[in-house]
Amino acid sequence: MDESPTLVLLGVENEEELIGWEKLLHDRGDIFCCFSEPDFGDEKTALAVHPRSDAGLFRSIPLL
Repeated sequence: MDESPTLVLLGVENEEELIGWEKLLHDRGDIFCCFSEPDFGDEKTALAVHPRSDAGLFRSIPLL
């Protein structure tokens, strides 16, 4: 992760789908961080996933 400054943005439809990804990553033991927006009732709005996670896992999510 120190060798590449690459950032990839992918989009999901809603918070429910984001929570589904959060659960999947947790169950797989991947390293990630979930972000919530206090101004929107602590709604989950983003996940940051460690670069060593399997990139193929995210092929079904469209690029933004």
